[in-house]
Amino acid sequence: MTILKSIMLILENIIRNKHDVLDWVTKSSMPNSDYGNLIPKLVITLLLAHMNDGRNHSQVMEQLSKNIIVQDLPVNFFERLQQATI
Repeated sequence: MTILKSIMLILENIIRNKHDVLDWVTKSSMPNSDYGNLIPKLVITLLLAHMNDGRNHSQVMEQLSKNIIVQDLPVNFFERLQQATI
C-alpha cells in the first residue's frame, strides 16, 4: 500500500466517524471552536489525495454526501464542491 492510499484510508476513517473527531478535538489542545475549520480541511485533503491518485472524485463526493459530518461543513462549501465535480 502506498503512502497516498494510507493517507486516504486514514482521512476516510476520520471523516466517517463524527463522534471520534469531536472526541479527538476535545482531548487535544485544539480549541473546540476549531472543529468547524478542521472538517473542510480534512475534506479538501481527501479530495486532493484522490485526485493525485487518479481516482474519480465524484465517487468521493457521493460517499461524503451520505456522511453526517458533511452537515458540519460551511453552508455553501459542499454545494460548491459538488458543482465542481459535475
